Amino acid sequence: LINNTFVTNNMVGGVNLTSSQGITVRNVTANSNSGYGFYLYNSSDNILINNTADMNTGSFLPSGIYLYDSENNNLTGNNASGNALGIYLWNSGSNNLTGNNASGNYGSVGFVGGGDVYGVVNGGNGYGIYLNGSNNNTLTSNNASGNLGGIGFAGGDFVDSYYGGYVSG
Repeated sequence: LINNTFVTNNMVGGVNLTSSQGITVRNVTANSNSGYGFYLYNSSDNILINNTADMNTGSFLPSGIYLYDSENNNLTGNNASGNALGIYLWNSGSNNLTGNNASGNYGSVGFVGGGDVYGVVNGGNGYGIYLNGSNNNTLTSNNASGNLGGIGFAGGDFVDSYYGGYVSG
């Protein structure tokens, strides 16, 4: 359990879970890092809940929350705003994203693969949700506002569904 912690102003990134399983990260603030706020690589069955990842920029994985080759993780109630990318999934499947806020990013929620999309997606400056190579992910009641495109797709299976909410951009 990582709980009630501040991780700020680091050269590469904030919280890194590599080859990790069964870890809960709760109420952690990862802001103003030169790269990612939260990074899961080759990790599964982890929970990220009520975390904040704002203003994470730079040239190395510049995102609030970045999942790479990671499966069966639950992201709930997180805030990822003002990053180069809000929430980005690359080659990651069977993850659940519920009630997250990914707004005001250059490309708000990203996926590499396919999945179901539920809830509100609204466009403004970048992609609200981007799917590319990630399969069987479920998005429910997430806010992806202030982005250029609503939902973008590249690679992977395009067997995706959208339920409820709206898409604009």
